[in-house]
Amino acid sequence: MKISIDKSEQYAIFEVATDKLVQANCTKVKSELVVLQAEGFRNIIFDARNIESLDADGAEVLLVLHRLCTEADGIFIFVNASDSVDQFLRMAQLHDVLNQLPTVAEAIDAVFLSEIEAQLKLEDPGNA
Repeated sequence: MKISIDKSEQYAIFEVATDKLVQANCTKVKSELVVLQAEGFRNIIFDARNIESLDADGAEVLLVLHRLCTEADGIFIFVNASDSVDQFLRMAQLHDVLNQLPTVAEAIDAVFLSEIEAQLKLEDPGNA
């Protein structure tokens, strides 16, 4: 399975070249994502354009990454979900937990907005 990672200063875009995010490939995906987060990328965009299905293990990978990014004061965004993946996330009641957007461009905008909001909170003297 091929994994593509496009790194930018503010975010990383992660994409897998497989049609299934299932138990058989979750360990590799999870380890790559954890390494990426450990490298300091707290804003990660997971491009699911190739994924047509996922199972509970695949959903767990997404939840772990969501937690890691949130704990690092970043944002995890899941984009380009197919109808079947979106339906699975709804049935598993994860649709409202994960940040989902239709396109990578919208996710990049959301990352920059999140960074601006974080910076404004740091500059707010009422926060001290």
